Amino acid sequence: MRIEQLIAFDKVVQHSSFTKAANELYTTQPSVSKMIDALEDELGHQLLRRTSRGIELTAYGKWVYGDVKIILQMVNGWQESTPLEEVPREVHIQSTTTMCNFLSAGFIPCLKDRHPDINLLLHECRRSEIIHKMEENGVHIGLLPIRKENQADSTATLERIRKNGWDCYEVIEDPEYLFLGSGHPLALTGEITPQMLAQVPLGTYSHVNDDNWLLFGHYFSGEAGFRCHSKDAILQYVAQNRCAAIFPRFTSQYEYFVSQGAVQPVMVHGLDFGHATFLLVHQSGKSLLREEQSVVCALKRYFKEKGGRPPPVSCWDTGGAFHVCSRPCCIRT
Repeated sequence: MRIEQLIAFDKVVQHSSFTKAANELYTTQPSVSKMIDALEDELGHQLLRRTSRGIELTAYGKWVYGDVKIILQMVNGWQESTPLEEVPREVHIQSTTTMCNFLSAGFIPCLKDRHPDINLLLHECRRSEIIHKMEENGVHIGLLPIRKENQADSTATLERIRKNGWDCYEVIEDPEYLFLGSGHPLALTGEITPQMLAQVPLGTYSHVNDDNWLLFGHYFSGEAGFRCHSKDAILQYVAQNRCAAIFPRFTSQYEYFVSQGAVQPVMVHGLDFGHATFLLVHQSGKSLLREEQSVVCALKRYFKEKGGRPPPVSCWDTGGAFHVCSRPCCIRT
């Protein structure tokens, strides 16, 4: 039994005519008759009979025709569907809200241009939860900020990455700046000194181990500023001139209140707030799917092109220490 026979049978039934069926199939009437005869011989039953009104189905033919229509609908569905290799494949990345916003604004459009077959799904969470989420949810790629000034925390983070056997690369060192509302009195002064911060509350994340509060809280007003899990909420409070905040400058440029000019980064003379070092963390190259490898390489390339000065790309050696990696795009295998 061939699919051509089923198609011919279907067309004859639709038109009640061998000749009209042949015309639609761009073949001859004898050819259609032969296909129907062969189908009837194979099934061992007559499917059609000629009457004064044209071609009609036999009782057996009616039963078979119901199944034939289902089969042809399935075949049409297969032909119209996208081949598996063309179906967009999903790649998941776990990171902070800041980085997800940054990637959404620039990286995802670039990725779509190069790899239209890949759908990138960004999962937001707190910095302290990224590794846990990767372990728990099976996400193979993460972008994790650390503060090298907080040596104990960064060392513990890097050790956990090493124990998981993941590859780890520095993709950008983003300088931390003081963010103030555009109408804040300090933002309107020519030069800000550390002493001026003593009357300004500091807005921070609500979790206890907020790096900025631990490292720089003593420069600011002792009163509670604004503590919240949401960066957007903190920036809204900053925009209202109720507090200041410390965030990485480069990756914060697409935050709503920053992009609208309601909040601006300012320098404090004589005070270095350090850097947020973003690590690209992923399962070893052997464990990554092909599309995940493509995303990893695209991320490295993007940060090198867009990150101002190209930061050194670093990765783990087998001893667990960082070393400079000179390869522009490397996945250890």
